[in-house]
Amino acid sequence: MLRVQDRNGNIVTLLDNGVVELKLINENKIRVLGKIENNVIKIFRPFNHIHYKTNSIGFNAALIENDFGFDFIELEFRGNKYFFSKEVLIANCFHLQFFTNANELQKFLKLEIIEKYKVV
Repeated sequence: MLRVQDRNGNIVTLLDNGVVELKLINENKIRVLGKIENNVIKIFRPFNHIHYKTNSIGFNAALIENDFGFDFIELEFRGNKYFFSKEVLIANCFHLQFFTNANELQKFLKLEIIEKYKVV
């Protein structure tokens, strides 16, 4: 098990079964960020999980900035699958921080970049 605490006190945990969880400091519930299998983190985002102003999708910064043992991201969003490297995310992401949800630090990737990696 691997546990990382971000500068706001939120905790990202990699369980032995590959599930990655997020515990926000100001919430009692635990959120599932994804599951790591064979060097790939599988992430599902609901239809409305988008930052409309920037037309981008957010990823937990602690998950991206630390070595959780994955190099690729398989994203399922709006009925489509996308497959891209962690390096694509790192090279093209930008930070946004919201003052709700216990200040979860996130890195965002624009949909126009994600669309280049659509699995057909």
